[in-house]
Amino acid sequence: MKMTRREFLICAGITTATVLGLGCAGKREVTPTPTEVGAKERITVGALFDLTGPTADVCKDYAQGVRDYIKYVNMNGGIDGIKIDMVETDYGYKVPEALSAYKKFRDQYKVCAIIGWGTGDTNALKTYVARDKIVYISASYSAKLTDPKQAPYNFIAVADYTTQLRSVLKYAMDNWDKSRPPRIAFTYPNVEYGTDPIRGGKEFARELGYEIKPEDEIVDLKATSAMDQLQRIKSWGADFIWIGGTISSASVIMRNARELGMDVTFMVNCWGWDSRIVELAGEAAEGNYYNWPGVMFGEDVPGMKEIMSVISEKHTIHYIKGWLNAMVIIEGMKRVVKKGEEITGENIKAELEKLRNWDPKGLAPPISYYPDDHRPSLANNIYTVEDGKIKRLATIDLEKIYGRRKDWLGV
Repeated sequence: MKMTRREFLICAGITTATVLGLGCAGKREVTPTPTEVGAKERITVGALFDLTGPTADVCKDYAQGVRDYIKYVNMNGGIDGIKIDMVETDYGYKVPEALSAYKKFRDQYKVCAIIGWGTGDTNALKTYVARDKIVYISASYSAKLTDPKQAPYNFIAVADYTTQLRSVLKYAMDNWDKSRPPRIAFTYPNVEYGTDPIRGGKEFARELGYEIKPEDEIVDLKATSAMDQLQRIKSWGADFIWIGGTISSASVIMRNARELGMDVTFMVNCWGWDSRIVELAGEAAEGNYYNWPGVMFGEDVPGMKEIMSVISEKHTIHYIKGWLNAMVIIEGMKRVVKKGEEITGENIKAELEKLRNWDPKGLAPPISYYPDDHRPSLANNIYTVEDGKIKRLATIDLEKIYGRRKDWLGV
């Protein structure tokens, strides 16, 4: 969707308008982030957050990271004088509400880019954003979003969920010291976010030589107990358990496993933990494998110094995820402006597909996108908890080991 200079100025004229909950009855009103008066032009981006739904436990920090990066850019002159206005909505993790919000972003605010959230809604919108030529970067790291044949206008900032799962499977196998094959069970919520990496992860687990529990165990995002599921896993004799939920349900699973006396190592999805895991899971957090391709909040990297120039309080890794997503979108816009071209979704996409080993200031592995491959990286960090402290165990870069395997693209 192209935006003329006149449309830019129209956007500037509507930035004081109030945006309602966009179909989310009873939800708070949200206004575009305030920007300074007198910029050469303005551009509006959309943002979808789950602030009240089942993934709010991790989205609130993510949303703040997005807002703060936009604030940081505007504090430092915008994009060559062009200020960024962001209009956001809380869609409560409901796909119909996301579709309603998308139409508002497109038709009223004429956005050329959206910073999104969940897997179900992002996959539901990928056909629309491709048709309307609106760049969409999501907090969902679904592998489906990395295949331009399926999702030409979608981008992610770090390794996809399946790549993260493959990397921890590789790490665990490389460190397996028994003569028999390791046994793994899979637990996840029955939503697209939970199911997304399972097929590709299981295929690679078999390739590596794991024995896989025939039946998966479903643990809801809002679960308060996973005893029944863990009893079945214990009876089967798992050595490893994949957790594909968020931190609330993940901590329940860990505590329950300890109560059952299970001798098992958890492999935890990047939304299933953060710096709160020690407090929430206690000693049950010790010794597990935690996935997250980026750094921990507070690490000494250039990007963290920029974050701390805007805020002073501590946040979780989910804040960094939001900051990163906004950072990638703005980088595309910066490159468009540098070339003297119009900021459109089509032009942002073209510039992002030229990124090669672009460093997001140390917050995550270098990013490379290609016209036929939107996987930003195949590198993932494995963390653990040791004596109550979070520690990085290893960085597993599957591209260095296997190359950019085409059979992994989109799966």
